[in-house]
Amino acid sequence: MENDYLEMNNTITYDSSTNKRLRNPSYAQSLAQDAVQRCYSDPSVSVQYLECRTIIGLGPGRSGSRSLSELLSFQMNVVHCEHEMIVPRLFPRSRSGHIIVEGPDRTEDVHQQNKQQGQPRNKQVKGSWGADRRLEWDVPKLARGEPSRSNEDQALWRVLRLLEQRHVFNRWVNDYYHRIKRVDDYNADGNNMGNPKKLGTKGWREYNNATNCDESNQQQKQIHLCNADKPKSPNTNPTEASIPIIATVSSVGLAYTHEYIALDTSVKILILLRPCEEVVASFMTKSRGRNHWQKHIHAKSKEEVKVQRDKTWDNAFPNMSNSECQEVMVAAAIDNNTRTSTNEQHHSRPEKIWAIRAYCKLYKEVANQLAQHYPDNVRVYDMHSALNDAHVQFELLKWCGIDEPLVDTCLHLNKKK
Repeated sequence: MENDYLEMNNTITYDSSTNKRLRNPSYAQSLAQDAVQRCYSDPSVSVQYLECRTIIGLGPGRSGSRSLSELLSFQMNVVHCEHEMIVPRLFPRSRSGHIIVEGPDRTEDVHQQNKQQGQPRNKQVKGSWGADRRLEWDVPKLARGEPSRSNEDQALWRVLRLLEQRHVFNRWVNDYYHRIKRVDDYNADGNNMGNPKKLGTKGWREYNNATNCDESNQQQKQIHLCNADKPKSPNTNPTEASIPIIATVSSVGLAYTHEYIALDTSVKILILLRPCEEVVASFMTKSRGRNHWQKHIHAKSKEEVKVQRDKTWDNAFPNMSNSECQEVMVAAAIDNNTRTSTNEQHHSRPEKIWAIRAYCKLYKEVANQLAQHYPDNVRVYDMHSALNDAHVQFELLKWCGIDEPLVDTCLHLNKKK
């Protein structure tokens, strides 16, 4: 299978290994399933079962993801929804990036261990807040001199990151049932902040209402575990409506789709797509002075455009290779009945706008392939229809397993003013 995978992609060079993997869903699925089995068979890896159902919202960016997050947070079954979620790194790692096996307590938060031992927090933030704790499009490279990760090791790294995310999901569910107001443990200096964790309007409303509830009513609620090996089909369990739902919305989650499904075959993944040129225009305005879609190079002359590195968002997008950009340029030239010069195709570096167009093309193709490959788990919606059409929005929420959908066609968050 791997030989077929390599032969199919030998005409295009990739700067991102994830781009190459995502273009072959069968191979990516086998990698994810093998990595999950490695985790289950490894006694040193403590795999937590999900105490909730999950909804994963995806989109290439500038495509209504924040509005989708707000829409999901309003639903009665959803106890927490996070946009561009931060995933703390719970598994200890060496400086070379390898996971350190430390027995059955391996999943304990390293920061909490340091706190108990009186040690200061190890600062690993690469950029602005949360830069070292967001999901990344490509698996980080190991330290200089270390061998590169194999495809199997990269899949295992992605599965472990999702298991770390699962810890946060279960914590949110436990907080919801036990009515505990969570606080952020530390600030950047390692001191206890004592500030409440961001809950949003709906979260605080639920928290304030919960404080007036009877403790006896809280004890009657049960947490139904969603077994990753034995998923529950919709409408087969009469108490399924009482199972809490956790939702998270981002763009980088597309790179983890196969691992999400391999870990939990009941997960629902929504992908909002927007016309390419609208996304490109919005990104060109939003990312002035930055370039998240191409490798950063040193400017050799004053005429070359200098861009600033963004250590928070550069890792959340793929590096589009010159050949991927040129493929889009040739297709656009054919559509416009124009010709691209030989120098433009083979020698000069494509401009950022072509890298964004190549990224949108990749995102759309992969999203449609995933919807065909996982019809029970993945669905693709047009952004304008999903946010503005009440019938489409109602059907979208019902498919996610929300029994009494709350439709709102007036959500237009993060809209350019």
